[in-house]
Amino acid sequence: MQSPVKIVVCDDNWVESPLFEFTLRNIGIEYELDWVDDGLQLLIYLTTVEVLPDIIFLDVNMPGKSGIHWLEEIRSNRKWNHIPIIIQSFSGPTRDIEAAFYAGADLFILKSDFSKDFQQTLKTILQRDWTTRTRPRKSAFFVGPGN
Repeated sequence: MQSPVKIVVCDDNWVESPLFEFTLRNIGIEYELDWVDDGLQLLIYLTTVEVLPDIIFLDVNMPGKSGIHWLEEIRSNRKWNHIPIIIQSFSGPTRDIEAAFYAGADLFILKSDFSKDFQQTLKTILQRDWTTRTRPRKSAFFVGPGN
């Protein structure tokens, strides 16, 4: 990815914002971070922002419509369907993983507790060359602690 990496996080839990940013600072990647708290605000953001983000982190569990719904909305728009989307959740393996895979997410990660494992996961994701946006096999789609 280019430097700085333009990141948008869509998550209704604003308490996580400083923790996410702290994790980004700790992994030493130049970034610009924007945070929106629901899928509708994400669509408005994508419609109005001058420069599209390099990557989107989208929480699966939000009030109202789920992150999977908003993922489908983004993937249905030609202007945005090239943006890598990482679905994130605190809950472990669930049916959401399969739904996210088939809806077009690029990875599904556990947010965990912003530990060293999460730092390594973010670093790996942000250092990856997403220009070809090659999605992993289904067996490698879920990224949890230690893998």
